[in-house]
Amino acid sequence: MVSIENLKRHIEFLAKNSRVPGTEYHKECQYYIKILLENYGYEVEDFVFPYYDFYGHKKYGNNIIGKIECGKDIILLGAHYDTAIGTPGADDNASGVSALLEIARCIKESKEKLNCSIWIVAFDLEEYGFIGSHYLVEHIKCQNIKVKQSIVLESIGYTSNKKVYEILPGKIKIKMLLKRPLIAVRYLTMKSDFVVIAGDNSSRNFVNILKRNMDNLGLKNLVYITKNRGIELPQVRLSDHRNFWDNDIPSIMVTDTAFMRNPNYHKKTDTIETIDFDFLEKIANSILYTILA
Repeated sequence: MVSIENLKRHIEFLAKNSRVPGTEYHKECQYYIKILLENYGYEVEDFVFPYYDFYGHKKYGNNIIGKIECGKDIILLGAHYDTAIGTPGADDNASGVSALLEIARCIKESKEKLNCSIWIVAFDLEEYGFIGSHYLVEHIKCQNIKVKQSIVLESIGYTSNKKVYEILPGKIKIKMLLKRPLIAVRYLTMKSDFVVIAGDNSSRNFVNILKRNMDNLGLKNLVYITKNRGIELPQVRLSDHRNFWDNDIPSIMVTDTAFMRNPNYHKKTDTIETIDFDFLEKIANSILYTILA
């Protein structure tokens, strides 16, 4: 079972400062993630890749990958650990990383239940163009690695008593209503205490199991299955899962919908005090149960 105290401890550390790539605190958080995965018993590797900063200087990012080998098929669970400039990123995305680390701990303790290999991936440079996941997906393709399912955790800690339409800016509401009116009306009129599961057709079975586990835990959820890699509703493409979809690798994103309801998105107010830990715990446990099913 996932521990709320561990979730809190991870976010307390990760959200003390911005995790902007290249900064000292970004490096400290890399080290924190690596040490924990090693202590849990994972084989940990640095997946280093090049990128160019805003000034055209060549630099290097680092996806941290923890592995349990247990067969050819792989379930990949990931969350990005970088932030935008000027935000401590408690929801975006220390919440995702905290759940990633807790699920990793619980999986290792239940290794005998696994029937496939596990990759735990902390993605770098999501906020700067989904760069880390792009390079990892290219590697997976080139090496013909069989990823049975990938799950991306993107901002999973914020709830509110307000309905979505009371929070969401008008321009976004209009765009949603024009593009997908039936889905938009349902989404906008919901109280902001639910989680979204966005998946592709090839992930439908995994989505169904995850939804059932969320229902059993009393976790309100909204499922969206795309038939066209999310192009018909661009908001569902805004995390690292998009690179898996674009390369025909089954993937889902689990999210509280970030800027679609969280007024603290990319602001200095995205702090640990805004995190709903009961909500976060239920999400993490539902994913854990689904992976071990």
